[in-house]
Amino acid sequence: MRNQLRFSLLLWVLTAIGLGFPVMAGADLSITQPASGAVMGHCHDYFRYEWGSPLNMNGPSSGALNDIPQTHQLGVSGYSYSGGIMSMTTTTGAGIVTLLSYTPVDPIHGNKGAIPIGSRYGEAKPINTSKYRYFNVRMYSPQAAEAQIMWRESVTRWAITTFHVSAGWKTYTIDLASAPVVSSSGANIGWTQDHWEGLEFYPVNIAGLTVQIDWIQLLSDDDCGTFNATFTSTSGDDRITMILDTDTNPANGYSDKQTVQRVGSGGSVAFDSHDLMPGTYRVYGMQNNDWATMTHLNPWDFSDSDEITSTLIDISGTTISGGLLSGTVSGVHPQFNLNLRNATIDASVFRYLSIRANYSGAGIGEVFFYTPASGSTPVGSEQFTFVSGWNNYTIDLGGVAGWAGQISRLRISPIAYGGVGTSFQYDFVALRTSGYVATLPAPAYVQAPSTLEVNNLLWAFKQPDHRGGREFSQHVVANTWNMNEIDDIRVVTHVASAEILPHNQLIDPAGVAHTGDFFRAYTITGNGDPQYPVLYFDTERCIDTTRYVNMCFRGWNTTESNGFNSVARFIWHNALADRLTYFDGDDIIMNRSNAEYCLDLRNIRHTETEPPQPGGSPNQWTAISQNGSCADFVRVDMSESTEAGHYSVLDYMHIRTDHEANSAFAIVVDAPLNRAVSLFYNSNASTSGGTPIGTLPVDRNTNVFLWDTSALPDGSYYIYGSMSRAGNDLRYLAGGRVVVNHSLADDAVAPILNCDRPSESQLFDTELELAGYVLDDVRLATVELFIDGDYVKTVTPSLFSIAARDLYPHYAEANRPGFHEVIDIRGLGLGAHTVRLVAMDTAGNVSSCERTITKSTGATYTPISYPAPDASPISYPLDGLPVPEINVRIQQKVNLAFTLKDVGVCGSARVVGATKLDFSDAVTLLDIAPSAMDVTATARKLPGPAYGVKGTMRFRLYCDDEDRGFKPINIRKLKGPKKSKSAAALLKAVGKKIRLDP
Repeated sequence: MRNQLRFSLLLWVLTAIGLGFPVMAGADLSITQPASGAVMGHCHDYFRYEWGSPLNMNGPSSGALNDIPQTHQLGVSGYSYSGGIMSMTTTTGAGIVTLLSYTPVDPIHGNKGAIPIGSRYGEAKPINTSKYRYFNVRMYSPQAAEAQIMWRESVTRWAITTFHVSAGWKTYTIDLASAPVVSSSGANIGWTQDHWEGLEFYPVNIAGLTVQIDWIQLLSDDDCGTFNATFTSTSGDDRITMILDTDTNPANGYSDKQTVQRVGSGGSVAFDSHDLMPGTYRVYGMQNNDWATMTHLNPWDFSDSDEITSTLIDISGTTISGGLLSGTVSGVHPQFNLNLRNATIDASVFRYLSIRANYSGAGIGEVFFYTPASGSTPVGSEQFTFVSGWNNYTIDLGGVAGWAGQISRLRISPIAYGGVGTSFQYDFVALRTSGYVATLPAPAYVQAPSTLEVNNLLWAFKQPDHRGGREFSQHVVANTWNMNEIDDIRVVTHVASAEILPHNQLIDPAGVAHTGDFFRAYTITGNGDPQYPVLYFDTERCIDTTRYVNMCFRGWNTTESNGFNSVARFIWHNALADRLTYFDGDDIIMNRSNAEYCLDLRNIRHTETEPPQPGGSPNQWTAISQNGSCADFVRVDMSESTEAGHYSVLDYMHIRTDHEANSAFAIVVDAPLNRAVSLFYNSNASTSGGTPIGTLPVDRNTNVFLWDTSALPDGSYYIYGSMSRAGNDLRYLAGGRVVVNHSLADDAVAPILNCDRPSESQLFDTELELAGYVLDDVRLATVELFIDGDYVKTVTPSLFSIAARDLYPHYAEANRPGFHEVIDIRGLGLGAHTVRLVAMDTAGNVSSCERTITKSTGATYTPISYPAPDASPISYPLDGLPVPEINVRIQQKVNLAFTLKDVGVCGSARVVGATKLDFSDAVTLLDIAPSAMDVTATARKLPGPAYGVKGTMRFRLYCDDEDRGFKPINIRKLKGPKKSKSAAALLKAVGKKIRLDP
């Protein structure tokens, strides 16, 4: 976290001709606090406290939650993360990074789209602008430029503010509540006038600049911690600048600074955490009365090109080199501006101007100054007479008319008039609070005896997460939708081509390569319908919608030519509904990179129910099983593109229960071991008023708390946790729920853990390689690494493993169970060490692998190499290809007419009838080899039911033994002679009378 400002640390030995200057006394600055370890609370940062994920540039993550994914950038290239720094090169003068994406309004329904968990869309967490107001960024620019911040609600409602960016590393803090709006869509667009849902940042307004960003914060106004750094000093300059820095060299930058006037023999500086990221800071002090040195830690010593602005008039051959500004007068109004770097000068404090310059001839120079209100018109000026050679020149601006208030521009005309051809060199310009200087002293820093720590309360829940527990396709169908075989997709329609890509490597639109099993389908030109991969179509093993309530899918679409993100949609069918009646959820706004999208199906709304039903109302998913039915069909529409050549990739789709527990559940956090985490459960989604579960104590050796649920009443519970220190309290609600159900059998199956590295007795020096895979039949909770019994870190499986997939092809967790990383073990002593990896599932079952390794100086190892993707694509039958279906209707009150549509694609077609929903009493009515695309049959002159007899007959179609759905008939609608006494008896009559039509 550096603010790379450059200095010239050379002390010049200069000769003052004819002038006497006061000599600076030796500095005796001493910092008295912090004398021992001090702690200051961190401000509430919107990204850290609302999303649980600060923009600290440690790298992109799946789902675009951490930092800034490339898919949220426009007009930039060369995007990369390294060492906590994000780098990019602008390709236009309007390069943009999106910090918070606003969700477009659906133009058809007038509503905003569903919010995919794992993406930072502002509709999910609109910015409370009465709380969060300070935009804080530490960034590097190779040259001075202008930056912009845009906040918005929509395409048509937005506002922009601008600030100056200096060359080098610098921290910029912009108070958005008072920042001037320089461009907007209209009225009422001030920061505090709404809870904005979009936030965008334009770091520079120049193309071709390589910009680096260390971190970005959006901070609150009133909850920052404070600390008073105190000092003593009785001689030298009376201005004391105190600096917070993260390393041992203030000359290469700083994190924060404050300047005060010494009172008597001492004083203090009050720091708050507005300009700081959590971490440990050294405290330095400096005595210096020069405005540029105090304000920017960069005096006007002409050691870098950013000390003057780019505006040069009537000066040729200008260079800044070797600590000298050189040029030749080429016109009648030569001038340059000292760079104030967007700051202003308090004229009541600074008045003594010193210049050391070398002229080739004699003449008159002039200094002009401006205020913010004067624009391009100076409010005053003062001349000085110069002679040939090196000399020092002084001006008391305090006695010049107009030198008052805040000075926003300081212009120097090296020659006020005439003198074309005169050359000059400027060594320095100093503007001081008292006295003139003949030399510009290098900054001298004093360090405090101890450090200052800004609280790092960042932590998060790993379990229970929003993905949930038991997965339907694994546990009910025994064929997970992981895209490793053609049977994972039942039907594909409205695409140009489709294929299963087992063990392949694909590159997403962000340029990131992904290895795994995939389904890919290409669009059709002019097709108005989305792509339709149907994942499930089975009435015999249909989905209990009150239990399976969490849906996640992972994939991406290619970038559409219009530059907007695509929209996906989850679609389902009620087993008792008409075969043509489907329910589709709201829009899911997709990123252009590979990402996971998750929906809580208990809150999903069918688009036709817009506006959304009130909270707590039954929705079209859970109401299915609440009313005694089930869902027999699900699909995910991946794209709505109507242009040929674009494609969609589906990695997997899972539908899971909430996390379920009988006697125990493993709560897992990602938190520093030296911070206690208190855990609570609640019956509602609240972070207050809960019942204590227990505490993960300070200096523990794990981040797992095994919650004993054996005595807890059956029910659904929310989990939250709290971490506190030095007045800061950070509470998080876990992403998922835990359903305690004591009728469930305990999950007694331990995770499957395979450790490929390290090998037993392997030799290592500075690095330790970890590799293998881990998965569970229900849900993995965590994997922790211990060395010599001490917790080292949590290992997060995220890689595709062909070995795991081949051995466990129908495990939902086999999609990305691999891990492979190298950790630094330079802190370990030489000799033998025990390495242990421990995997735990959410029920608390444990598997582990243990290896003895030896650390030896100079030891090397051969990194493990896994098989490269080499499988061949499997083409999927195209639709085009009709989807057979059955329709049954009553004719003339006594006949049943059967239509088997598009069965010509079937080698065999079979119709069965039943009266029970599960078809346990099914009888075969037709079994044919179709000779035409459509086949009709009729059961004629059927008796109707006797008076008062009720029931339903159900007719199911099989195409090559594949279930193609069913059609129910209410027997009361038959009006024939009342001879039949039951639905079963009536079904027997259908079996005797059904005949193929001519």
